[in-house]
Amino acid sequence: MIAWVIGMSVAIIICTLIYLINERPYESKKLEPPKPFIVSEYYDQMEKAALDILEQQEPVDQIIILWWGLDGLRLNEDGTLEWVSRRKTKPVQENVFYQPCQSVPAYNPDLLAQTQSTRASIDALMAQNESLRMQALQAQQRMQLVNSLQQCCVQYPAQYSNYFYGWWTLH
Repeated sequence: MIAWVIGMSVAIIICTLIYLINERPYESKKLEPPKPFIVSEYYDQMEKAALDILEQQEPVDQIIILWWGLDGLRLNEDGTLEWVSRRKTKPVQENVFYQPCQSVPAYNPDLLAQTQSTRASIDALMAQNESLRMQALQAQQRMQLVNSLQQCCVQYPAQYSNYFYGWWTLH
């Protein structure tokens, strides 16, 4: 008990010495508090910076376009907006009231037969997958039944308590 008290005292003294040694450099480097924030000085600095920017301002010869996909808005030098597009122009059919973006393809019976055969093969694969899933589920249920039956059967007599066999077997 005395050794424990001495050990704890030594640990506390060592921790205190480490703290004091690490604290000394911070005492010599104490910083002065920052000067208070004055709103009028801040506004003066902002005004001076804005005037400097306006004096050094040069005309920009770049075009600014905000794109949405293939369409966009271009900002011209005079401040006006213009709608621009990168879409390819399609030839306009004369005497047609409605110009669709894409024409409807003509009826193709071979394509219909191909999609129907593809659909039939997909249905066959789904039926086969379902039967395999049912077989796996039945096998899992059988294994659960076998495991539960094996847990009930006596395989190793040593795993049961004394009272199961009687007290005379262990004396």
